[in-house]
Amino acid sequence: DAQSNLSSRPSSQWTTAVDLTVPAPLGRINAVRELSGGRLIVLEGIDRAIFLVDEVSGDVRQLGRMGDGPGEYRYPALAFAAGDDSTLVLDGQNRKWYMLHGDAFLGTSDAMRKLQLSMRTVLAGIDRYGNALELEGIGSWSQTEPLRMIWQPWFADSLRLLRHRPNGQVDTLTRLRGQYLGMNSRVQKRVNGEAISYSLLNPLQSYDQAVMFSNGAIAVAYFSPYRVDWRSPDGVWTRGRPVPIAAATVTLEVRRDVARGYQRDNDGRSVFEPEDFPPWPKVVPPFVRESVMSGSDGRMYVKRTRLRDDEPQVIDIFDASTERIASVAHPTAYRFIGAGIRGIYVATRNEDDEEQLVRLRLVRGSR
Repeated sequence: DAQSNLSSRPSSQWTTAVDLTVPAPLGRINAVRELSGGRLIVLEGIDRAIFLVDEVSGDVRQLGRMGDGPGEYRYPALAFAAGDDSTLVLDGQNRKWYMLHGDAFLGTSDAMRKLQLSMRTVLAGIDRYGNALELEGIGSWSQTEPLRMIWQPWFADSLRLLRHRPNGQVDTLTRLRGQYLGMNSRVQKRVNGEAISYSLLNPLQSYDQAVMFSNGAIAVAYFSPYRVDWRSPDGVWTRGRPVPIAAATVTLEVRRDVARGYQRDNDGRSVFEPEDFPPWPKVVPPFVRESVMSGSDGRMYVKRTRLRDDEPQVIDIFDASTERIASVAHPTAYRFIGAGIRGIYVATRNEDDEEQLVRLRLVRGSR
């Protein structure tokens, strides 16, 4: 109703303006990290490379190369700000870590050698002191389901939020909630003329998510009810109030919209039907898997659930007050990558189906 729609809006609705476009195509952009002096670290997924972008000159050059030796990598997947111009890069193929300072590879520190992530955990950030934050899935599911030994958050009923200290000690900070809806392992479809077997998760599955900032602060986003808690660098928790949003029921129309956009054949036809997926939640969660990011500006950015490809992407912004200080919507042509002091970063595809990096400057405005 009208009252629900009104109450779902934050008091401050920001807009965006294009601030930077990197002309060089970068394939598929995995992550971006701001450095000082107008430089950016960009992780690219098709060429599987780490690039340094100079905003002023427009120059783009590769750092390191593919391999298994010093300064070499296989698939750079995630980048975390580790204080100043230091960046921790996760090699997603061999679970190795690389520390860069500016554009230089550093030797692996004692803290990094002790940080051995298992396949059941997901890194959620690192601080300048060498502490790392992990989400560990601890739920259970049917023994007949595939991938049952990989306890990542989206395969779990509940989670633990863990802090790894540089000395190897592991602290459990809190218990979080998952929403594991099961997996459909018996879906066979014909895609582009080829029969393919799929193991599907529900696209509207969610779980509580967290991030760590370089100063040691931690923010947790809860999906039901939607709220954010903040843990200060000295360990004090601030509990946030529920964020007023209009909860949408997962109707048949919603299920059809989501299934239609999940995957398409080359001719544009939808691959899946709503009944191909595991049980659907009763209401649309405010965010789905891997939707929470830490900005180098000290704010948490939450990518809200989008039901259709033609809907603008809404990003909620929270600070240490635990309040949603603003919401910003960017055009459908953009894919949200991350946020920094100089703005938010998105990727857009060109006519050759390659991605270009764009920075959007946030423009404050009030309703």
